[in-house]
Amino acid sequence: MQCQRQGHCAMRDDIETIEACIEEADVIIWASPTHWGYVSAITLRVFERLFGFLIEEMPRGLPRKRSANGKKAILITTCSTPFPFNWLYNQSRSTINRMREVCKYSGQEVLCSLVLPGTLGRKEIPARLLARAKKVGEGL
Repeated sequence: MQCQRQGHCAMRDDIETIEACIEEADVIIWASPTHWGYVSAITLRVFERLFGFLIEEMPRGLPRKRSANGKKAILITTCSTPFPFNWLYNQSRSTINRMREVCKYSGQEVLCSLVLPGTLGRKEIPARLLARAKKVGEGL
């Protein structure tokens, strides 16, 4: 629980750059491919390393928001499972929900989530999804 006492990850390496970027950012984009219905191992590791930086665990176990409180967030995932099965079988939905949970407990307001299912053999991003991403970006 050293990260909790210090308010940042006890292992000081490139995580310092990520922490600094979060502090400076108005909007945080959390993106991860869906791996077996969850965020990737790398994304999960980043969330774990940011635990003490983003959230202070209070004596009764309740979280208190720290360094990202009040920030805006956009969530992005891709999934090889085609629509609607990516949602029905809890693939993309689980990934987005995990990122939402991190945002909720750390005080980030989720502006939107963008999901690209059925990536196997896909050569282009659908125009509808690109238009939605552009609209979100223009609204920032």
